[in-house]
Amino acid sequence: MGQLRGGDPGAMESLATKANHTSTTIGAIRAVLDRVRNDAPVFGDLAEKMAAEFEAQLLPRLRQAEGALGNVGEVLTWNAQEQRHASDSSAPSPSGAKPEYRTPSPESAHFQLAKFARPQVPVNVPAPAGGPTFTGGVPFAERIAETRKKIEDLLAAERKRLPELQRLDGKAQATGDALAGYGDRKAFSESKALVQHYESLLRPDRQLLYYDHKGDGALVELHGKIDAGTKNVAVLVPGMGTDQYSVDSTNQSAKDFVAAADGKLAVVVALLGDHPDDLAAVSPAHAVALGRPLAELSHAVAAEAGQQGADGAKLTVVGHSYGASIVGEGEKNGLRADRILDWAGAGVGHDVETPADLPNSSPGVQRYSMTAPGDPIQRTQGLQVGGWGHGLTDPDKFGGTVELCTGAYPNDPALGSKAGQPISGLSGHSDIWTKGSDSWQNAFGVMTGGEVKPAVYPPAVFIPRPEGGAYPYQPPPVCGPTIDIE
Repeated sequence: MGQLRGGDPGAMESLATKANHTSTTIGAIRAVLDRVRNDAPVFGDLAEKMAAEFEAQLLPRLRQAEGALGNVGEVLTWNAQEQRHASDSSAPSPSGAKPEYRTPSPESAHFQLAKFARPQVPVNVPAPAGGPTFTGGVPFAERIAETRKKIEDLLAAERKRLPELQRLDGKAQATGDALAGYGDRKAFSESKALVQHYESLLRPDRQLLYYDHKGDGALVELHGKIDAGTKNVAVLVPGMGTDQYSVDSTNQSAKDFVAAADGKLAVVVALLGDHPDDLAAVSPAHAVALGRPLAELSHAVAAEAGQQGADGAKLTVVGHSYGASIVGEGEKNGLRADRILDWAGAGVGHDVETPADLPNSSPGVQRYSMTAPGDPIQRTQGLQVGGWGHGLTDPDKFGGTVELCTGAYPNDPALGSKAGQPISGLSGHSDIWTKGSDSWQNAFGVMTGGEVKPAVYPPAVFIPRPEGGAYPYQPPPVCGPTIDIE
């Protein structure tokens, strides 16, 4: 049976409304398709064939999704009423018996909400075959050389395609028809973009430890150097939607951290495979698949530090948003880390509630977290229903975790109206990366074992309800006095 813990009543009721509305909409679509199926004999063999496909494939999926969403709505509504009544005895208690969340059978697991929205890898599966491996203690210099050779071969192959694609593009444009030869023009444009992309990956300053060009791609890149003078190494795991093209923003942040540490910090950006987009992010499937490669990478980083005379260097693993869930799955697989930072983290790992649920984590690991006030991800942190969600505990409240403040933007005129203002709301989810902000400084402090500012919560206040009684309101945290973590 799935469990539901955490979340505020208002958020749960809002999600219940959306689930019920979607269930009703799916029911209406199903009714239309039922009618098409029933009328199929009138329209001949082709329509009957389509109707058979409806009956065998589409309609069962719609029925499953409709029922699952309706069940989710019932569970969320009941739990919201229970929590509201627990905090205010004047609020009505939930009526009837507590509804059970009915986990779909393995045969119908692919009809769950996230997978209905976008096909996914099933939750409990190993990493895809051919994914990155970092075993064997191969020196980073060799990994970088091998990856460079692979990209050089990809570039040569793409350059070889260009002349013919350019010829077809010119032929298509000569027709003067905007639609004629669209595919040829698109292929030429994409090929030129690929050539530029591969060329950028081959710049002399780049140190790629792994690269996979297929699909959204995978890319692991070292920034700075690991040598006898290195005191700290950090691994950055970016969030949902990151791919081999958009990871450049994470790479830039890594460069900024390295530059600020004056040669004493190296940073590895770890895009180890496909990260989910949009609604697919409610599924932990990608995180489960990428947990093992991340654990292997952490041990490879530690081995490299030892080989280069920096065996005393401290390793910090940072997960942003969905990346924090990947870090949690990495811990299940024996992640090597001295410090872990969940930065606006989606969760600490599927089915994880306490550190005891991570028996393979590094002994004595120090845990830190940050989430901006009003970041929408707060509504799902610690919220898990059946196979959806990324853990049973809010990462900011996870056992032994020191919650840090996200504070304010730097007083930089280039930031316009945001300069000096608190980081909060929807934009705060990504703006916590803003260089020079309190959040950025805290992340830098964790990576380098330096100074950080904990989150301090003002006293709760009680807001009167129009119908009587009051409900508690917790003002957002502020930055407390600076502490040194080492």
